[in-house]
Amino acid sequence: MSDETECPACEGEGLLWIWPCGVCHGPGMVIRSNEMTTLSNVLAEVRAEFERATLKFPTWPTDPLHALAVLGEEYGELNKAMLQLMYEPEKSSHKHVREEAIQTAAMALRLICSLDQYDYTAGQQHQQSHDAAQTGEAA
Repeated sequence: MSDETECPACEGEGLLWIWPCGVCHGPGMVIRSNEMTTLSNVLAEVRAEFERATLKFPTWPTDPLHALAVLGEEYGELNKAMLQLMYEPEKSSHKHVREEAIQTAAMALRLICSLDQYDYTAGQQHQQSHDAAQTGEAA
């Protein structure tokens, strides 16, 4: 999603991060590594990811549990990236963890933006017999 190169402006003291635009796929924004964690930069990245994801997948679940499952799937990817960075560092990177965190935040925003549009009707349920749980057979 982004490219890392040594920054010519700081002569290699920091990194220059290039984040492509999530809407037009143009050059997007350029951020030095020491500026990447400021709130305004993080929010800009999350907003760009929100816009990219909404263009790619313009529909969103009306059922709040399915919407939560989408967020949960993104959180699972973030969790995996972080665990791999800690215990299998050859399989992940800080850059990958950051990308997954930005995607997770964007999906959280999508969930929040639809709170007034969800159908909060409880789903259908069925009875399970105690015998079926012991034998593994359906009731």
